[in-house]
Amino acid sequence: MYKIIGTDGKEYGPVTLEQLRQWLSEGRVNSQTQAQVNGSTDWQTLGSLPEVSGPPLAYPPSTSSSFCKKPGKLQAVAVMTLICGIVNCLIAAYWLFAGLSIFLVGVLFTIIPAAYTLTLGIFEIITAAKLLSDPVKVTRSPKFVAVMEIIGILFCNFIALVIGILNLVFYNDEEVEKYFTSIRAQ
Repeated sequence: MYKIIGTDGKEYGPVTLEQLRQWLSEGRVNSQTQAQVNGSTDWQTLGSLPEVSGPPLAYPPSTSSSFCKKPGKLQAVAVMTLICGIVNCLIAAYWLFAGLSIFLVGVLFTIIPAAYTLTLGIFEIITAAKLLSDPVKVTRSPKFVAVMEIIGILFCNFIALVIGILNLVFYNDEEVEKYFTSIRAQ
């Protein structure tokens, strides 16, 4: 039996050798994860334990694990949000360039769309980075970004509108909601 320290800094265990080897093969823990053998007071990396780093065992996936796999729809949301964030930053640069090229009159009519679109793009990139990380760095679905994307229609941003609607649909998916619930429970 073993105890481990998760990426969240919490202690988990006791867990069996088979569970540790399964988690290694699934990428839930890695060779640098701190572990303590039952009866020992020393913590060491999983990679330094010869019994853990041996050949993988054949067993069915565990359903009682405290870790939860990131749903594919959440990965899709992250990728769409990242792409939309990059596109929105480029659109904001265009708005600023167009406003400056027309100078006075253009600046008045382009500064608000440019500022909103740039802010949205930055929010999207930050949110996507948090969603793409493993484990996810947010505990609640960032629906506010999807709402901001939909509001982008006020500035004729049809790409953000479509991505925002898709993101809201995916955020409200039962599997994605369960994933965020399991993250909050850990």
